[in-house]
Amino acid sequence: MSVNTLINAADFMDSDLLICPECGEEKTDDGKGFFLNYQCRCDRERIERERLEEEKKLLDKFILRHREDGLSDPEYLNWTFAADDKKRPDIFDLCKAYVENWDEMRDNNMGLLFFGDVGVGKSFYAAAVANAVLDKIVTACGTASIDKQDKLIPVVMTTIPRIINDLQGAGFGGKQAVFDRLQKAELLVIDDLGTERDTSYSLEQLYMIFDARYRSGKPLIVTTNLAPADLKSKDNLSYHRIYDRILQNCIPVKMTGQSRREDIAKRKRQHFNTLLGL
Repeated sequence: MSVNTLINAADFMDSDLLICPECGEEKTDDGKGFFLNYQCRCDRERIERERLEEEKKLLDKFILRHREDGLSDPEYLNWTFAADDKKRPDIFDLCKAYVENWDEMRDNNMGLLFFGDVGVGKSFYAAAVANAVLDKIVTACGTASIDKQDKLIPVVMTTIPRIINDLQGAGFGGKQAVFDRLQKAELLVIDDLGTERDTSYSLEQLYMIFDARYRSGKPLIVTTNLAPADLKSKDNLSYHRIYDRILQNCIPVKMTGQSRREDIAKRKRQHFNTLLGL
């Protein structure tokens, strides 16, 4: 109970009726049988606001924890729909629609395959979807069950080289935990597929990752510089098996246009050239 409630009650202790001067409502017992618990509409509304504020703080804390735990690169945390430069409204709308229809996408195991040249925004939009889906999942769970939140793996966004490093560093007993995390995530995002080392060990792990994800029945988002024709190529049967798993449940999204990285670098150079008088 706030100080204001105590003061308001004290103001009317000598009155037969406790009338709130703000809302004009009589203060009534809240059912606990103690005079200072008398409340009017103002008190009830204030208590509800404070409850909602505390719940939001707790929810924001859960979301941040899951975001930092699930998105392996700190840059991913900042790549949201709010940070979009609006240069590709068609891709923006498609990604927003995916998030808005997340329940149906999840139930039908439908993901996305962003492909195109380097620097055109594939990773940005994949991360924007990942952030938005994570918010949606955690918010839907709410804060009623902390145990459920602790066991929840909403989104994992990572790269194959990072997964390989995790597997190599985990030891025999910890490898299954790495695979379980990738399999149990409600949404798994693999960024920059095709940049990993082409070794027999990497290919074996790569297939195990995508096969396990395929069998989990949960959505997958992939970004790659390779075109669908390259993904379907039978020249390398090991890669073909992997890409076959991806293409069965991912909608191809072609990304074109000027490299965002080059554009950002150009603007940075112009800014610092001005500062240096060049």
